[in-house]
Amino acid sequence: MKDLLKSSLVILILTLVVVGCSFRRDKHRPSVPAVPMDPPSAGLTKGKNPISVTFEHPYSSLTRVTFSESGQDFDPNISKDGKYIYFASTMHSHKPDIYRKKIYSKVVEKITFDNAYDINPSISPDGKRLAFASNRNGKFQIFLKSVNARSVNPQQLTRGDHEERNPSWSPDGKKIIFNRRSQTTGKWHICERTINTNEEITIRIFGLYPKYSPDGKHVVCQTYRNRDMPWYSIWSYTFSGEIISEILENAQWGAVTPCYSTDGGYIVFGAISKSFPAKKEQRYDRGDDVWVIGSDGNNLIRLTNHQAPDWHPVWGPKNSVFFISLRNGHQNIWMVKPQLPSNMMVKLDEKDK
Repeated sequence: MKDLLKSSLVILILTLVVVGCSFRRDKHRPSVPAVPMDPPSAGLTKGKNPISVTFEHPYSSLTRVTFSESGQDFDPNISKDGKYIYFASTMHSHKPDIYRKKIYSKVVEKITFDNAYDINPSISPDGKRLAFASNRNGKFQIFLKSVNARSVNPQQLTRGDHEERNPSWSPDGKKIIFNRRSQTTGKWHICERTINTNEEITIRIFGLYPKYSPDGKHVVCQTYRNRDMPWYSIWSYTFSGEIISEILENAQWGAVTPCYSTDGGYIVFGAISKSFPAKKEQRYDRGDDVWVIGSDGNNLIRLTNHQAPDWHPVWGPKNSVFFISLRNGHQNIWMVKPQLPSNMMVKLDEKDK
């Protein structure tokens, strides 16, 4: 009996020592960092069948870039050198003007001053000329403005009775691609204009928000799906051979405002009504979350995951992504730096092949 009591006492003492040591270790253990605003999640696709893959850190930082508390900031566009962001805003008027600011500064410069709607800014690769859409002469047309000569009136690039929007520069700065709306069908054509000669062609694809690939050989855009209304899908156009290809589609949600990464390996886009909160709210007029997909149509990665809408993403230098968000209660522009795998190829199980 005495031996039993001694054994029990020894076990009790050892237990207290172990527990005490555990408490002492916890006392000096570093605190666990807070859960990020956008919990990491991702998925890879093979064809149209999603393969579940989780990345521990989808991005390394989340930064607020614009700070308007009155009005709305939208249409982000980043200079090639990565110093400036150009955007449209109603911070000072109910009619939007175009502004620019250094990405890590709070000082904003006003670029346009007309009593009209000035939207869709796109800065040339050399940073000297700004293309934008304006209705200052009636319907929306494409204009060019020298960034360093603010007092000089903009040059009107397109004319006519058609509505034209969403200009974007070619990588060599010689051409601009933009949207033109048909007066008869209402469809948005994609046109390409050579600046010096005014030569223009209409690309054989309908779509909105066209963007060149970094090598200028392709154009990516969102295209309306007549079958699965009201959704858009992502398509590309290859100039050589006039090849039209669908990169991403889904019958249950939409994909809009696609944009190539600086190396052409990825396409970032905004999802429409993909998450449960967005579906519940029937949120069709604003985005859901920001996603990334390989330019070959594989490897679908969710970049943001917030209850507030995130939409209209564009790539910046060093693969940073800028997008519009309502996450702080104001419509501002934010930036993330994705940590995407350099090799997105995954080894599939036999059942997935």
